Order: sequence, then structure tokens, then C-alpha cells
Amino acid sequence: RMRLLQKVKTEKKLYQMALEELEGAADRLTNTLEQLKTEAAKARQKEVRPKETRQATTQKSRPDNLGFAAQKGRLAPPAPGTVTTLFGKSVQKKFGITTFANGIDIKTAPGTEITAIYDGKVIYAKFLRGYGNLLIIDHGQQYLSLVSRAAKFFKDEGDTVTKGEVVGIMSDQEGLLGEGLHFEIRHGTTPENPLIWVNNAKLTIRATPPKSL
Repeated sequence: RMRLLQKVKTEKKLYQMALEELEGAADRLTNTLEQLKTEAAKARQKEVRPKETRQATTQKSRPDNLGFAAQKGRLAPPAPGTVTTLFGKSVQKKFGITTFANGIDIKTAPGTEITAIYDGKVIYAKFLRGYGNLLIIDHGQQYLSLVSRAAKFFKDEGDTVTKGEVVGIMSDQEGLLGEGLHFEIRHGTTPENPLIWVNNAKLTIRATPPKSL
């Protein structure tokens, strides 16, 4: 009984350490997104003024119902599989610890292809501590999609992608706090529930819905 109690205490301590690392990773990601936003603003300022005027005229004539914002509920998920972690606050059953997920985890088979959920431009493609291999795609209208824990990504920063294009491949990813492909959608730096945006019929959802806190 004492050995069992010690084992539980050790597991809880490891879980808490992993959770702290994940929270630190979320902060690093937010800082990275802020930096990317600043760099993008500076790049826009360097554009030629006549071109800006022409773009503004084009944007005014374009219907507001086009673009990423109009795709809610219609997007294909970046990979097929089983959702094992849901967006939002939840209480970990075994230890009673409250956690918050900025996205969802999709358990996939090794070798599963990862696809772009919508047209866009790759603005980040490198390793980020706590996330592993991370790919961020700018879809316009301040919407970003983020996928991580891939075995390999096939795109580099600055590359353009089209909806459904293969951008990476999965390995067998498993960890203390989550497993499979990690997937987020952000509006600016604010995370949004990916399951509101994608077609849920293409996923198996086995995670327990988060409790209201």
C-alpha cells in the first residue's frame, strides 16, 4: 500500500511538472505570435503606397462573406483520427488538477498525412520548446492555424499553401498531457475552439467534455 501511494505521488508530481512546462510553452507561443504580428506590420509599412491604395480599393469591392471567417464548421481537420483532448478548461480525473487546452489533440496512426485546413502562407516552421515541430499558417483576416508534434513538415517559412495540401506527416506521438497531432486555431493571439471550425463528422470524439468552472 505504501509503495502504491508513493507511486501515485510520484506520478502526480511528474504530471504537475509537465503541466508547468506546457503552460510555459503556451506563454512562449503567445510571445512568438506577438513577434510575428509585429514583423508583419513592419513589412506592410514598407509596401509601396500606390499598391496599398489599389489593395484597399479591391478589399472594399470584395464581399465580406468571403475568406476564412466564412468557413466556420466547414473546414476539414488537418488529419483524420480520434480527438483525445478537448479545447478549454477541464479537471484531470486521476489527480483532480485543473488544466486548460488552447486546442485539441488528434490521435492518428504513424505516417498519417497532415493537410492545410485552408489557403494561406506559412509564417513559422521550426521547433518550439513544449510544442515540438510547429507549423503556423496565416489564413488572412488575422486567422492562424497551428499544428505540432509532427514527425516532419514539408513546408518552410514564406511558402504558400492551398486548402487540402499535404504539409507534413505524423509519427507516433504520445505524452503525459496529450497525444497525437496538436491543433489550434487563433484569431490574432486568441485561441478559438477548433471543433467549431472543422467538420466534426470527419473526427471521432472520445474525450470527455470539459467541466464548467
